[in-house]
Amino acid sequence: MEKKREELIFLAVAVILLFIVLAASQQIIEVPSIPSIPANSEVKYYGYKYSNYSSIIISTKAEISCAWKPDSIDDGWKNCEAVFDVENMKNIKPTISTPNLNFSFLNLNIRNIVINFSNVSTLYNETYLNITHQLINFTFEDGTNITQDNITEEIIQFTKRRFSNFTSIPSSINTATPFAIKINYEAPKYQENSFTFNISASGFTAFIDPYQSSCGTLSTANSTYTLNQSVSSNGTCFTITANNITLNGNGSSITYALNGSASQYGIYVNRANRTIIKNVNVTEGNSSGTDKYAIFFQNANNGTVFNNTIKTSGSFGYGIYLLSSSNSNISTNTVTTNGSSGYGIRLSSSSNSNTLSTNTVTTNGSSGYGIYLFSSSNSNTLSTNTVTTNGSSGHGIYLSSSSNSTISTNTVTTNGTTGYSIRLDTSSNSTITNNTVTTNGSSGNGIYLSSSSNSNTLSTNTVTTNGGTGYGIYLLSSSNSNTLSTNTVTTNGINGYGIRLDTSSNSTITNNTVTTYGINGYGIYLFSSSNSTIYSKI
Repeated sequence: MEKKREELIFLAVAVILLFIVLAASQQIIEVPSIPSIPANSEVKYYGYKYSNYSSIIISTKAEISCAWKPDSIDDGWKNCEAVFDVENMKNIKPTISTPNLNFSFLNLNIRNIVINFSNVSTLYNETYLNITHQLINFTFEDGTNITQDNITEEIIQFTKRRFSNFTSIPSSINTATPFAIKINYEAPKYQENSFTFNISASGFTAFIDPYQSSCGTLSTANSTYTLNQSVSSNGTCFTITANNITLNGNGSSITYALNGSASQYGIYVNRANRTIIKNVNVTEGNSSGTDKYAIFFQNANNGTVFNNTIKTSGSFGYGIYLLSSSNSNISTNTVTTNGSSGYGIRLSSSSNSNTLSTNTVTTNGSSGYGIYLFSSSNSNTLSTNTVTTNGSSGHGIYLSSSSNSTISTNTVTTNGTTGYSIRLDTSSNSTITNNTVTTNGSSGNGIYLSSSSNSNTLSTNTVTTNGGTGYGIYLLSSSNSNTLSTNTVTTNGINGYGIRLDTSSNSTITNNTVTTYGINGYGIYLFSSSNSTIYSKI
């Protein structure tokens, strides 16, 4: 029985490692510029909205971008712009004379409307990050379940037109080539709106109905934006696109993704450095749809995320996500995820040298992740965080293919059947010290190292497992040359393991205090593990 279980564990780890390796690389995928659109219908496609009437395609952003004015020049109004791209796919009417343009606003409280035309465009590649998940379940003979989230990050590139040289509307339009109509206007700062754009002539009709959020774009560098009331959006709320911007929530709330669509953001920081986000409550507005992000940094360095309260509710919801973003400080935030496979704080794709401290993270989904470092996110510091997972296979702090980090003075509690309080996969040269770790599931893991997680130092940690087959400190699958010293480990289950090594050699285990209360408990257990030094109190 024991041998078979070991084989199952090794098989599971091998499969997990394979998926981690596959998931670690970003793929770039080329897709067509215009999707297939049924007649008389609209589709949303990688952040754009496309409408097809009589094979005349018209597209725009699903949400019209409105640029907020910074505090220094704020007059209560924001500048809004929409560009409508029209393509006469079948040359239904090559030329239209005296075109009838109609913008029908639901809320007429707007000013300074300017409408222009262009048929001068260049093609460029728009990029879109697409994250997909596959949950893989393993069940052992004793009924223990392990759920692993296989993640693939894809950079989608699709061709768009960028129009320039806008002028006044001509008396006739040659529709044999693509053209664009641009509308600029001002709207009250906190106003939502929706409007319909029609362009019509005899034998020619184009129609689309985008939406204007009460939120918008923050694009003035070296500026501060302060909320003085709460805001909401059907999709993404704020996008930050310039350096040295501060968004001060001032205790107000941001509610995003009200329509339940996937891949929406509360605050999206895109290639903007030294961003500060503070004192704001960010809430996912609809649990439908997957992969929604409360605060998201992409290729944005030296940021600060401070004193925010974040709640996500949908599957694969993300509280704070750093993608290819380094040297940032994430501190004193309260993050709660309620959907299955929610992520409290996630760092991915070489997000290095960040500091995560004094955050309170709670995950309530079936396989939630409290703090997750993925895909060569190295040299990060995680300290004085309080992490609680309540799902059946939750992970408190999880490092996957991420090394050279410090995990210290954290309090981590997992309450699920197969919870992992602190877990390292293919992650080496890290220091795990002075943490308080408690597992309450039937086969919980306190500190778990697997898949060649080598040369890590585990010291002065207090680990308590309360499940029937709990593992205090568990080294698995060629996790070699680790140092375990002055840890206090207590197992209360019938088959508890204080410290266990499986095919993991050349480690040093000294001055640990291990107490097991179960009938079949093991203080220190070695399986196919050699050349280790052991000196501990059992």
